[in-house]
Amino acid sequence: MENQEPKTSSLAIKYGIISGLIGVAFGLMLYFIDMHYQGGWGVFGIQMLITITIIVLALREFKQKNEGFMTLGQALKIAVGLCLIGGLVGIAYQLLLTNVIDPEFFTKQEAYTTQTLQGYGMSQEQIEQQIEFGRNFRSPLLTIPVFLVISALAGLILGLITGLIMKKERPAY
Repeated sequence: MENQEPKTSSLAIKYGIISGLIGVAFGLMLYFIDMHYQGGWGVFGIQMLITITIIVLALREFKQKNEGFMTLGQALKIAVGLCLIGGLVGIAYQLLLTNVIDPEFFTKQEAYTTQTLQGYGMSQEQIEQQIEFGRNFRSPLLTIPVFLVISALAGLILGLITGLIMKKERPAY
């Protein structure tokens, strides 16, 4: 009897939820130290490291359940799927954060941005233009689809890299 190949979708769901919950925990940690509105390269780097680690764990589990084999296509399905599901959890958290937990989030973010841009020597007019530009991206009707596209692209890029490293095709015989 032939072994049943594991489903990429079940691993994408499992690890997508794990990714989303770890992202929420990280977001809450930032909230408790009052850094949740700042962002920056350090936060981005930690988020990417978490995402890459979770993708690798998901791909490793798939290979273990599939006799050590995995195609690039399977790796991409898992990575994109888990990033989309993690993204949905992240969107839910962000909406909860900005509307319930910290309704002053955008006010704090604007104050931080103003202070940062003043440090760069920008004029008040330039700063106001930047702040106004940022306000255009607050609507959930815009942010949700944009965030999902970014999540899918991140999954595609990270899945391609990790998939190329971890793939192992079944022999043709």
